[in-house]
Amino acid sequence: MGRFFNIDPLAETYHAWSTYAFSGNREDWNETIIEKFQHEIYENDLLILSRIEILPEYRGVGIGHKWIKDFYVNFIQGCGLMALKVFPLQCESDHTLGRDKDWCDEMGYDKMEKGNDAFESLLQFYLKIGFQIFSDISKTIIFINPLLRNEKF
Repeated sequence: MGRFFNIDPLAETYHAWSTYAFSGNREDWNETIIEKFQHEIYENDLLILSRIEILPEYRGVGIGHKWIKDFYVNFIQGCGLMALKVFPLQCESDHTLGRDKDWCDEMGYDKMEKGNDAFESLLQFYLKIGFQIFSDISKTIIFINPLLRNEKF
């Protein structure tokens, strides 16, 4: 059975991701996923990146790209796919996240772009470093297959 490596262990996360990734019996990948990756998925494990937060003074210097690359390299042997949901954290409700005002102020969320522009910027960043989007599966969930060489790293 596929296992989930996830920073956020909530049951809702498992349900949501298993809906997109795994077949009805949860023992193999969803047929659409298999076809998209041309049957080149080595493992049945899904690595989910649930959030990346970078302090303002460190943004724009490649830390996010490097972090994702390092994560990819370190876990490449233990997962079939790496996935994430494209959603800018500055668009989430502080109350929903349980974040305090001091943390939000330190992160500068109130100064960051919101809405479709924020989503599109984040999506383009991830696509630029090698994630793939399959709009017929989801417009917000993107994947990297560690079995396939990622020339963008």
